[in-house]
Amino acid sequence: MRNRQSGIQMHRALQRHRRLFVAVELNLLEPLSQQRSRVFSGKRNPAGAVENLDDKFWYGHVAGNLTSVFVSLKSIVPVMRAQRSGRIVNITSPASRMALPNYLAYAASKAGVDAVTRGAAVALAPYGVTVNAVAPGMMDTPMQRITEQQLAALEGRNDFEVFLAERTRRIPLGRRTDCATVAATVVWLALDAPDYITAERLNASGGLDKD
Repeated sequence: MRNRQSGIQMHRALQRHRRLFVAVELNLLEPLSQQRSRVFSGKRNPAGAVENLDDKFWYGHVAGNLTSVFVSLKSIVPVMRAQRSGRIVNITSPASRMALPNYLAYAASKAGVDAVTRGAAVALAPYGVTVNAVAPGMMDTPMQRITEQQLAALEGRNDFEVFLAERTRRIPLGRRTDCATVAATVVWLALDAPDYITAERLNASGGLDKD
């Protein structure tokens, strides 16, 4: 429900500016009349160290997180190039720059999103199109909880609430974010950020991604 409320909030904000916004994975929003802004997301869950990954799991994450961004870009770029304007926002993760052995497929696919973001930003800059990414931190969502339950099991932990508290303490701000905060970050990039910002990775992780 919180995701849907955040989606409605973004929809209304973008509607005021008569721009298009699509949250691909969650299917929260309907397209508006003009193709000006796009957001591309993905999927997540851990699976253990590299020797325990099967091919299907690996390719599933690459398809869900990286190939989906590539295909989405191919569909929208011709429109934005033709109108010589547009803002594309990809969703990456702090995991893409962290050494996380039990998150290998997810982290690698999100690192690919970072590379696509930078490359596409440079390619599209002459056409007035910006391409940036947002890296959300830990959130209290059903998907995040399932992921952390799996991580706890992989680490042999049976004290799940203690495990969650330990992970939260790793965040320099000392608390988790929420969907509304991440949505506000995306909306800012899609609407209000200076149009000189491109090829950027904006961390909304409470300091978790410190580099």
